[in-house]
Amino acid sequence: MNELHSLWGIVLLDKKVRVSLEKIIGLLIELHEKEEMTLEESRKIIGDKASHPIIIRTLEKLNVLERYRCENRYCIKLTDIGEKIVTAYNELDKSIIE
Repeated sequence: MNELHSLWGIVLLDKKVRVSLEKIIGLLIELHEKEEMTLEESRKIIGDKASHPIIIRTLEKLNVLERYRCENRYCIKLTDIGEKIVTAYNELDKSIIE
């Protein structure tokens, strides 16, 4: 699986759930800044309790993020592919503004 496959999966994910692509990208950017977060924190960013598990599982299958146990709960962090996607998005965002 490569970055392009993962990126298309993210774009198609917003058609599958009731959450906008902006919120999904917002989650990835926030995760990039914090390096890791709990599932509870990510649920607050997504805002839709029903769609949250679908989004997390799909992003895991696309190798964008990884879920693991930390203390008594689950945490998530970006994989290398996830980092590349966020970096590319930030570069694209900068070039549009300029």
